[in-house]
Amino acid sequence: VTPSRFRRRLCHEPVMADGLHPWRWDAADASKEAVMKVFEIMSDRVAAIEPTASAATARQLMRTKGSHHLVVLREGKLAGIISSADIPDAATRGRRGGQAVEELMRRDVVTVGPNSTVAKAANVMAGHSIGSLVVTTRGKMAGIVTVSDLLTLVAHGAGRQPKRAARPLLKHTVPHRKQRG
Repeated sequence: VTPSRFRRRLCHEPVMADGLHPWRWDAADASKEAVMKVFEIMSDRVAAIEPTASAATARQLMRTKGSHHLVVLREGKLAGIISSADIPDAATRGRRGGQAVEELMRRDVVTVGPNSTVAKAANVMAGHSIGSLVVTTRGKMAGIVTVSDLLTLVAHGAGRQPKRAARPLLKHTVPHRKQRG
């Protein structure tokens, strides 16, 4: 008799067929499941724009692509990023369509590698107060991860079935005494 089985018999704890306790959280199992990589949730179809394009063109491209972020590429290299929040409504009005993307874009692009964990990506986004991270591999853009991708992951789960069963229902009832008043 192993010590763990002996302890289980003494404590009268229910144990599932896979050997796990139905209401105990096993940190070792959770840490194996929780390691999800950025490349699993990133979008590799990145909407891009030239820095010389107008803000009106950028806003129209965002509407067409259904995106809030555009990567700015100059001669195929990452030059910056622009989000819908970076384009004020006044910039898209006027005869010439407003300012150029180059004037509104952020040049200091925060990047992450495809093998980084999703938790690290979320922490970087929160730490920098940004809504997207450009995913790069060996200096080249591989994709983008947005807050929307992270929320989709949370809403739909990691796509993995939990190893633990739900807590079994207790079928023990306690009779209640009638109170006399």
